[in-house]
Amino acid sequence: MLQHLRHDHDISQESYQKAIPRLGTGAQDLQLHPVIRLAQCSLVDLDGRAWDAERLTSWWAAKAQMPYRKVDPLYVDVQKSVATMSEAFAARHDLLPLDDTPEEMVVGVSRPYTGVP
Repeated sequence: MLQHLRHDHDISQESYQKAIPRLGTGAQDLQLHPVIRLAQCSLVDLDGRAWDAERLTSWWAAKAQMPYRKVDPLYVDVQKSVATMSEAFAARHDLLPLDDTPEEMVVGVSRPYTGVP
């Protein structure tokens, strides 16, 4: 993600260089989602605006050509989610069923560039 930000000219070379050692490579660091790891680097764009987790998530969704939807965990219908796909499958692939109609199912993804069988 950091390389994509730099390639798209959304962060300066200086900010890019400062972030590399701050990303961490320990087991505990790698448990965190890449968006959270980058947000913790306190990146700023070329205009001085912060790249917080919300902005990074929205940008990454656009980069993946996917709509962005902020999900409030208090309003997730767990029963509907389990009825739509197995909990094990959803957890294994970081998926969250959001809407289900006879015509389509809208699924939230945590990592848009990870393939799902």
